[in-house]
Amino acid sequence: MPPSPNATPSLRDLYRTIFRRKRTVISVFLLIFGSAAIYTLFVPREYQSECRLLLRLGRENLTLDPAATLGQDPGISVPPSPSRENELNSVVEMLTSRALAEHVVATVSAEAILNQQASAGPDSVNSSSLARAMANVAENVQSTAVQAGAWLRSINGSTPLTPRDRALDAFEQHLSVWPVRKSNVIRVAYEGRTPQLAQDVVAELVEAYLQQSTGLYRPGKTYEFLTKQTSELHDTLAAKEDELRQLKNQTGVVSPTSQREALIARISRLEDEVYEAASAGMAAEKRVELLQNKLTVLPQQRVISRTEGIADEGTNLIRNRLFELRVQEEEAAAKYQETHPQLQQIRQQVAEAQRLLAGEKRTQEHVTTAPGPLYDKAEAELLNEEPVMQSLQAKAAVLRQQLAEARLQLQTINDNELQIAKLQREIELLDTSYRKYCVSLEQARIDEALQRERLSNVALMQPPTYHPKPIRPKVLINLMLGLIGATVGSIALALLLEFRDHSLQTPEDVERHLDVPTLTSIPVLRRKELVLNGRH
Repeated sequence: MPPSPNATPSLRDLYRTIFRRKRTVISVFLLIFGSAAIYTLFVPREYQSECRLLLRLGRENLTLDPAATLGQDPGISVPPSPSRENELNSVVEMLTSRALAEHVVATVSAEAILNQQASAGPDSVNSSSLARAMANVAENVQSTAVQAGAWLRSINGSTPLTPRDRALDAFEQHLSVWPVRKSNVIRVAYEGRTPQLAQDVVAELVEAYLQQSTGLYRPGKTYEFLTKQTSELHDTLAAKEDELRQLKNQTGVVSPTSQREALIARISRLEDEVYEAASAGMAAEKRVELLQNKLTVLPQQRVISRTEGIADEGTNLIRNRLFELRVQEEEAAAKYQETHPQLQQIRQQVAEAQRLLAGEKRTQEHVTTAPGPLYDKAEAELLNEEPVMQSLQAKAAVLRQQLAEARLQLQTINDNELQIAKLQREIELLDTSYRKYCVSLEQARIDEALQRERLSNVALMQPPTYHPKPIRPKVLINLMLGLIGATVGSIALALLLEFRDHSLQTPEDVERHLDVPTLTSIPVLRRKELVLNGRH
C-alpha cells in the first residue's frame, strides 16, 4: 500500500531514509561537488582591467559652436544636474558605440579577443593530462556550438558571422561602462582571458574615445569657414570705407550733422543780418526822402535884419521852433507808428507852437536875408545820409547773396547726406559683423589648438589597471555553492526515490501500511559482518 500523501515524515524518518539511500546520496553528492570543483579548477580564467574617467567642466560646457555664437559673449554657468546626467550618459553611449568597438577590434585584432586559451598561472594545472583533456572537451563543445549556430543561421537564410563580427559581439559582451552615482566619474571595465589583453583593450578604447570626443565637440570646418568669412568681410569693409572717403572728398561733406547744424546757424544769422540791413536801409531811404522834401520846402535865404519896424524875436523863435518840431514830426512819423508816445509828444509841441504863433502879432518889416542855416543843415544831413543808405543797400545785397549761397550749400548737404548716411550704416553693420567674426575666429582658433593638442573635459582619473589575479572563477564561492548544491541535491534525490519506492522496508512499514502486527523480523547482515561473527 503506498504511503499517504498527507503523511509528514519526521526527522527520524529522514535520517533513516538518508541512511538507507546513503550510497545514492554519496554518489550524487560526489558527482555534483566534483563537477563544481572540476569546473572551478579547469574553467578558463577571466581577468579584468578597469579605468575611471572624470568628466570636468570644460570649454565644451561653457561655449557653443563659434559658427553659431558669432562673437557673442557666452556666460560662464555651471550646467544643472539633469544636464550633467545627460552629459555623463552621452559619454557612456559614446564609449559603448559600435564605431569605437570596431576601432578597438581592428587595433587589438579579432584573433586576440576571440582567443580561448587561458593564461598559465601559479595555480594552473594545464600541464596535466586532465587539464588538456578538459581543454579539448571545451574546444570541441565550442566548435560544435559554432557549427550548430552556423547550421541554424543557414536554415534561417542569414549569413554566417565572420571572425570580426564574433569578436565585436564578444567585445560588447565583456565590456562594462557605467557612471558612478552622485559623481562625475565614469568606470570602464573589460574582462579578458589575459590581464594584458584586458588592459590593452581598455587603454585602446579610452584613447579612441579621447580622439573622437575632441572632434565631436569641435566641428572641423569651423576655423576655415570663419577665416574665409572674416577675410571677405574685411575686404568689403575696406571697399566701403574707401567709397565713403571718396564721396566726402568730392562733396566736401565730412560730418553732415555737424556741418548742417553750423550751416543752419549761419543761415539764421544771415537772415537776421539781412533783415537788420534791410530795415536800416529803408530807414536811411526814408530819411533821405524827408531831407529832400525838406530842402524843397526850406528857404535857401534867411532874414538878417529888417528896415521897417522892429522885428519880433519871440515870433521868430516860435516859428523856428515850430519848423524844427515839424521836421522832428516828419522824422518820427517815418520811424514810428501813429500811436508811438514820442510822435504824439512832438505833435503836441507842434500844436502848442502853432497856437503861440497864431497869437503873436505880425508886422511888415524890411529884413536883410542871408543863407538859411536850416537849409544848410538839411543839405549837410542829406549829403551824409546818402552814403549811409547806399552802404546799407550794398550790405543787404551782399547778405542776400551769402544767404542764397548758404541755402544752396544746405541743399547740397541734404542731397549728399542720404548717400553718406547709407554708406555709414553699411560700414557700421559691416564693422559690427567683422568684429563678431573676429571674436568667433579667435574662439575657433582656440578650439583648433585644443583639438590639435587633444585637450578635452574628460580626464583620465585612473589609467587601465593590470590585475594578475583572475576575477572568475571564484574558487571559494564556487566550492561553497557546489557543496550546498551537492548536499541539497543528494538529499532531495534520496527523498524523491524514497517517495517513489512503495516496498515495505521495516516492521513499522508493515504495521503502518498493512495494519497487521509483526511477529518477528530477520535482520539484514552484510558479508563482512558474517565473517567477523565466524559464520559462513
